Amino acid sequence: MKTQIGVDCPFLIKEYNRHMGGVDLLDSHIGRYKIKIKSRKWYMRIFYHLLDMTVVNSWILYKRVCKAKDIAPKFTLAGWRKDLAYTLCKIGEVRPKKGRPSTPLQNKITSTRPQSFRPSKDVRIDQTSHWPIRIDKRGRCKYPNCKGFTNNQCSKCAIYLCNNKSHTCFQSYHNK
Repeated sequence: MKTQIGVDCPFLIKEYNRHMGGVDLLDSHIGRYKIKIKSRKWYMRIFYHLLDMTVVNSWILYKRVCKAKDIAPKFTLAGWRKDLAYTLCKIGEVRPKKGRPSTPLQNKITSTRPQSFRPSKDVRIDQTSHWPIRIDKRGRCKYPNCKGFTNNQCSKCAIYLCNNKSHTCFQSYHNK
């Protein structure tokens, strides 16, 4: 004679049965619009399945957000996939800029003269052998934000720097 023994249902089984409908729903949605790329590599199949799962889960979240905001969802699953694919294809494209168009690079005036040499910061602030020397040819002061012309040049750096009562670019340049 057989006797029955009452066994409590394990917690894991209860959890599975409670959420089983969500898994079945996900599988049915994936089955409708599955990526139809065949591959002999097992890891590619897993990748495509994970990609399908991600797309379906994002669509389900989109529907939940629309429901929470009392908005009718605009996209079906097929429309969601189509819009997602279109958006991903547009990632690398350059969008036209708004506003007044700027001049193309070809029309910009390029400097015919090479840029003047500027010493490194270590040489500039070493405080040795920097003497202002007077030169016959005038040049523009190279200190930032100074627009003046001067005949004074640093003997070591060989750049023009103002050195008068109103502009002390020479001292400022060699101390910063």
